[in-house]
Amino acid sequence: MNKTYRNAGTQAVFAWAMACASSQAFALQNARDAIATAAYEKNMRTLSIMQKVDADGDHVVTREELDGYFGKVFDALDRNHDGLLDRKEWVGARREPDVISLSNGGYARALGSLRMMKIVDANADQKVGRREFVDAHQAMYSYMGAGSDGPLDAQHWVLAHFPH
Repeated sequence: MNKTYRNAGTQAVFAWAMACASSQAFALQNARDAIATAAYEKNMRTLSIMQKVDADGDHVVTREELDGYFGKVFDALDRNHDGLLDRKEWVGARREPDVISLSNGGYARALGSLRMMKIVDANADQKVGRREFVDAHQAMYSYMGAGSDGPLDAQHWVLAHFPH
C-alpha cells in the first residue's frame, strides 16, 4: 500500500474494503463495488424501489430480478444504444423520464452523481458497460444479504447499510 489517505473516513472505507475482499462471508469479487454514496443508499433501500425490483410481487428480491431491473435502468440510461454509459448519459439519469419512472426522483438524482459513476466504473475508463452496472448492483445485493445468494426480504433490503 503506497497510497496516503487523507482522512480517517477514507482509511476506514479502505480497511473495510480490504476485509471484505478477503472475507468469504461477503464473497464479493470487488468489494469497492459495494460502497455506495449516502444519497444512493438512502434512495435505493426503500420499499418503493424494492417493489419495483420485485418483478413477481412475492415480497423478496432475487438476483435474477435484480439483474432484470438494473438491465432496464441501464437501457433507459443508454440513450445512444451503444452499450456504454458515458458521463453525459450517466448524469442525465437525474432528468431521464424512463429512469425516474422505473424508480423515483430521489433515486435517479442519487444514481446520476459522478461519484456513483466512478464507483460503478470498475475498469476506470470513464464509461460504464452493462456488465459493470449490473455487477456493481449485484455486489450491493451481496452486501445487503451478508453474502447470501438467496433472495432478500424487506428487512434485509431496507435495513442493510452500505459502508461509506
